[in-house]
Amino acid sequence: MSVDSDLAARELSSLLEWNPPKLVQSPESPSLCAELIAPLQAYYDKHLHAALSLRHVQLMPSLHKDIGNVASKHFASVSDRGLHSPISDLPKGYGGREGTSVVDAADVASFYNKTTAFLCVRIASKLFLAPRCPHYPQFIMWGNSGDYVEGRPALAEGYGLVLPLQSGKLDIEEEYLDIMDEDLVTALAEVEHSSKVPGNWEIRVVSSDAEALVTDLGRLGLEPTFPYKICRTLGYPSKTSALSRPVDANTMPWTIPPASTTSEEVPCPTSSNPRRSARLNVPNKAGAARTSSSRRSKIKGSGSLKKVVPAAPRRPKNTVYDGTKLKAESFLQLAWCHAVRTDATIIVFHCGTLERIGVRHRQTQTLYLSDLIDVNDCKDPGYVKLHVGLYATLIQDSIDRNIQQRQRLEAVAPVDKGPVEKRPDDGDVLPGTTPKRLKTSHARGSDSETEAALSLAGARDLMLLYVRYALYDSQAPASFIRSAPSLLCISPDGASTTPGVKRSYREEECISITLINEISPGATGIAHNAVLQVVASDGSLFQANVMVKIAFMADQQTRMRHEYDIYKRLASFSVKGIPEVYGLFDDLEGGAIALVMSFCGICLRDLRPSGGRTEYPVSPAQRSQFVDILESIHRAGVRHHDIRAENLTITETGTAIIDFDLADLNPTAGKKRREMERLDNVLGGYHPEGTPSVATTQASAARDSSDEDGKE
Repeated sequence: MSVDSDLAARELSSLLEWNPPKLVQSPESPSLCAELIAPLQAYYDKHLHAALSLRHVQLMPSLHKDIGNVASKHFASVSDRGLHSPISDLPKGYGGREGTSVVDAADVASFYNKTTAFLCVRIASKLFLAPRCPHYPQFIMWGNSGDYVEGRPALAEGYGLVLPLQSGKLDIEEEYLDIMDEDLVTALAEVEHSSKVPGNWEIRVVSSDAEALVTDLGRLGLEPTFPYKICRTLGYPSKTSALSRPVDANTMPWTIPPASTTSEEVPCPTSSNPRRSARLNVPNKAGAARTSSSRRSKIKGSGSLKKVVPAAPRRPKNTVYDGTKLKAESFLQLAWCHAVRTDATIIVFHCGTLERIGVRHRQTQTLYLSDLIDVNDCKDPGYVKLHVGLYATLIQDSIDRNIQQRQRLEAVAPVDKGPVEKRPDDGDVLPGTTPKRLKTSHARGSDSETEAALSLAGARDLMLLYVRYALYDSQAPASFIRSAPSLLCISPDGASTTPGVKRSYREEECISITLINEISPGATGIAHNAVLQVVASDGSLFQANVMVKIAFMADQQTRMRHEYDIYKRLASFSVKGIPEVYGLFDDLEGGAIALVMSFCGICLRDLRPSGGRTEYPVSPAQRSQFVDILESIHRAGVRHHDIRAENLTITETGTAIIDFDLADLNPTAGKKRREMERLDNVLGGYHPEGTPSVATTQASAARDSSDEDGKE
């Protein structure tokens, strides 16, 4: 049957001006989504590399029209070729209901998906990807792209466009590929071999607070610079390096003003927030040079070591991360950093009733913001046309930047000169890289030098914490103050005092710790491999590899402090084969505590053979060592309470048992016997991977409560 393309064009033109019905806030929503709170990720966002952070916000009033014109251009092209299809081919049920009640941000995302996205993925697929298709296909999808974090009812991230790719190949039926442009098909299949299209939807719950937040973003476009929040420490040693930024698309539907800088590599700034700098006019010279792990070097000019001003003059009243209510600045920083992590070009700020579209320009580190968009009364263009153009723009951006990235890689491809490869020093961990887990608990070098580093660190109270892996390279370190001593130098009677915060510290009074990769999140917080550095009074630099656990939430911090107390008990009994603990520290800006300890190797779970088996490669000698360690733990009056493959580790020099956050004191003989049986089962490979320790199950708890020492 022939299709009247002109009639179909008029019908589609009318549909492109459609706006979704208005959403209303559910009566349940205020109690569930009381405030828009910054998520935990905001803590790490303060450490984003300076070459990736947000510097400027500029208003671009024409942006939404420029994007709408993309849809108009493809609409006109299909009209000129007489290829329009009747909108009756579109599935029904996209209209939604006026006054639909939504409880949280996920409800807002679901409504957008069932209405606007339902139409736009099909219209964009037809107009942009397959104009010769006789109906409206769906080659793209909108939804959760995989990085959505549950438990944030007022905030939903991780939504965006997804291409149908499988194993790097475009997953579209052959009959459609035959009618699509061949170059377009090839380009789509090469888009990073990833289904994620670089656009993020930052969705907030329908509320007056959310509307005020989206509206207030425009105020930031009137400021000369964006007040990107970093740690407040001053006078710190600089440890930053240059970073090559990701590319921007060459051709986009809007015009970006001439860049204020065109440098491909931008070094991090070497000074922090100037508001407090007048207190201490100290030059921020280059800090300690990098050396191989645990090798001593001499810092030139050590007689005039700079002073470090901590981030706060006193200890925080509360160490728990409770978040802060999102304001325009923190909302924008959060969204920008999310875009950096996902390499997104477009950020859509959406709260169900109002919207702004942002364009992330990587080279100038600028976010260009559209005018405020009324979702339910969007005109010139209509809301559907705007988002059809947005989807097409996102796909074109992916194609354009992928071509540039491929050309860049080809241009710098190394010439093969044979198998010789220079290995970097252990300390040389560059931004954008995540080194493999360190093999030993100590850095290379003599034991005496490692001991010197740890001994010096044990006598110091201020810890400067840098984050330097993946996209992080701290512009300023976090200031942590010691709250519990190193167990290597604790007094014989176990007594310790909590140090106060000094106005300033010499560099030789500080501990410098650089997080170089994340091991894993856990019940006690997030564990990282790290490099500890200390400068002696004569300017000599010592360093060693350590592990740092950071706890944010109240329950995590309670468990971490309990774990420290257990280690203190074990240290008093000189138990070997457990982590050495170098101290517990509080972030002076609040929100985190850190436990610094030795790294004890690779856990049995990570050493298991391939194929999903649960047998572990444990030699008879190593099995005997594990038994000896657990026996010494029991003799110290401690039950580990969480014996599993993840908590048994092997190093080049021995074995260790780690993670004592669930440990308890003075166990009965029966509890100790069952824990030893448990160890035997795990070492024998009989314990299924990932199951909780026997002692944590209800059945075991019942047995524990009925234990009587006299019967054992």
